[in-house]
Amino acid sequence: MGAILSLESFDDGSLRSSTTDKKAVGSYDDGYRDGWVAAEMALAEKQTHVRASLTESLNDANFGYLEAQAHFLAGMNSYVTALVEAVLPALLSPAFNAQLCSVLLEAIERDASGPISIRLPPDQIQAFQLAVDDLDLARVTFVPDETLTDHAAIVCGPNSETALDLDGVLQVITEHSAILLTPSQKAS
Repeated sequence: MGAILSLESFDDGSLRSSTTDKKAVGSYDDGYRDGWVAAEMALAEKQTHVRASLTESLNDANFGYLEAQAHFLAGMNSYVTALVEAVLPALLSPAFNAQLCSVLLEAIERDASGPISIRLPPDQIQAFQLAVDDLDLARVTFVPDETLTDHAAIVCGPNSETALDLDGVLQVITEHSAILLTPSQKAS
């Protein structure tokens, strides 16, 4: 069986009020109430100050973000514009020929027995034939298609059809870069 612990009391009773005077007790209650009201007012004032300080800090941070975003976009504007208007269009022809060659080889492997046709803009047929002159194109026929843009083609086999449109891709990139370079009005 465990030992029972008892707590020792050090209260000598000297802190207790021996006042029985109602006026003194009422004065004590009034002072307590006044102190409580003063503490609540001080707390409300402190909370108001903290809220105002927090609001100011958030507004400063939001302004700082928007200002930094504007500077960044201003710096990136010329880079992205040059990339979209000069670099990517210059890369379209070699990239188109390489990608079309890859699509053509996949079609030849996939449809080993049937004929393959490539629909191209009329002015691109000869350029593409020169780019792939080392391939065996005995089963491949070139079909001129006026509706296709300069960097678009459709590879047709007996069981599949693959469209390639780098001009469309460039247009989407151009549209999205314009969205990228437009500063937002709200920090997220």
